[in-house]
Amino acid sequence: MQSKLLSMYPKTYRASRTEIALVKKIGSLLKGQYLGVSYLQTDKKVNPKFAIIVSTKVSPKAVERNKIKRAIRKALFNMLADFKDGLILLILTNKKSLEITPSIAECEIREIVDKIYLHK
Repeated sequence: MQSKLLSMYPKTYRASRTEIALVKKIGSLLKGQYLGVSYLQTDKKVNPKFAIIVSTKVSPKAVERNKIKRAIRKALFNMLADFKDGLILLILTNKKSLEITPSIAECEIREIVDKIYLHK
């Protein structure tokens, strides 16, 4: 079951295409060393939603891009209780993300999310 969670998370936590487009258009962006997070806080009482974008500019190899996504997904699941309802997070990666581990991803996301909640 653990490996299935790392490959995909429940649909209630996945951001739809329209939500992703909305976050790109009117969301705010915060950057860390390994990741950037574009976010939008909605008034809806729904589960937080996530999307992870790893471009071929980060790595042309799908294996490496998938490794980054798995590390980020694991970090998100470890901190799922920390997110408030209605938050939509779009996780963006850069070249330095190739070095990321789940623990680094968790620290980075936690720092960025703390900044998000301080801005509100």
